[in-house]
Amino acid sequence: MGGTRVMVLTTLVGSAEVWQDPFAVDAKAQHDVCTGWAAERGYQVAEWVICSNQPTDKAVERIGQVDVVVAASPRLLDLAVADVGGFTAACRSAGVRVETVEYPDPSYTEAEREDLYWSLQIGRRP
Repeated sequence: MGGTRVMVLTTLVGSAEVWQDPFAVDAKAQHDVCTGWAAERGYQVAEWVICSNQPTDKAVERIGQVDVVVAASPRLLDLAVADVGGFTAACRSAGVRVETVEYPDPSYTEAEREDLYWSLQIGRRP
């Protein structure tokens, strides 16, 4: 398989945070942003990793056979890995670039926050 292979790195944040920081909770929306970024460049998404405060050694183990790791924003990368500098340096030494999309956080209506909350709780609204 040719081309640039991408690992999408999204955050795992508790559903209770949906009221303060819905984009950090919404791993699917983060994935969609990163997938769009990859497609714009002709890159292929090879992996999707969801994590929270992942130690550098564990995060680096997961880079597998990719060329680029991408997160939706620097803030979300900081939530996903415990030490962004250490993670970036370890990736660089493995020949893997770390990128962020620099995508502005989308706004969520109250109804969208509730839907997101319920989808994370039980997979559907009661």
